[in-house]
Amino acid sequence: MSENQGKIDPGELIDIEPEKVEVKDRDQAEARNLKGPVAVVASAIAILFTLFQLYTGVFGAFPDLIQRSIHIGFTTVLAFLLYSASSRSPKDRFSLVDLVGMILGIVVCAYAAVHYDRIMENPAYPAHWTWSSGSSRPSSSWR
Repeated sequence: MSENQGKIDPGELIDIEPEKVEVKDRDQAEARNLKGPVAVVASAIAILFTLFQLYTGVFGAFPDLIQRSIHIGFTTVLAFLLYSASSRSPKDRFSLVDLVGMILGIVVCAYAAVHYDRIMENPAYPAHWTWSSGSSRPSSSWR
């Protein structure tokens, strides 16, 4: 056995370039590549979201529930615009599933912001129970 077989010349190690290996998590979502009017709408929503954050930073925040519901509403819409809800969704535009997610996000967050007073005054009684009974006050059976 030759003596040079087991030894490595340090000069050879300087010229070695490492391989580029891209490790991709299969659960990691890929952002959409939006173009045209959809890209303009997504940019406008992101700019409005930024202006809202700057406005509340300068002039003071809204009550917690309103501030958070508006924040989550913007974030939900942007998330469904920029990332697909399913693996079968197109990568250049949003699908019907994404649109339903955006609308549900807006409805839930808008409900919390619009009905802030009712939620804060009587958090133990959901509003739909009082509407179904036809009265504006909760029934005594719920107390």
